[in-house]
Amino acid sequence: MALVETVIDASAALCYVRRERGWENFPAYLPLGVMSVVNYAEVVQRLLRENANGTARAQALLDAGLRLADADHDAAVSAAALEGATRRQGVSLADRFCLSLGIRRGLPVLTADRPWDDLGLPVEIKLLR
Repeated sequence: MALVETVIDASAALCYVRRERGWENFPAYLPLGVMSVVNYAEVVQRLLRENANGTARAQALLDAGLRLADADHDAAVSAAALEGATRRQGVSLADRFCLSLGIRRGLPVLTADRPWDDLGLPVEIKLLR
């Protein structure tokens, strides 16, 4: 199966960087991956909490081919509009930026967050693990 351009969620990137279960499936997505800058900030923040080398560890994702998508006005409005549909599942604002990017671009979303599979949104959810 050929991989296609895919929106990468922070949970999937963190799974890879931390070498958590399922990480070995992630590298194939990097050259075709795109991530909202909001989700990238989440990755950097979490890695900095864990390790002083967090910024360098996050930069390695970009060096491997991950591209960043700006969080502009349309992205902000789209992410905010998903709040009602995702409130019960506890989907964060950063997560909604990821989901809205996939919806707006018509791309699948790769995540390690299993509950996303049941959101019922008009986007294909690919589970990393």
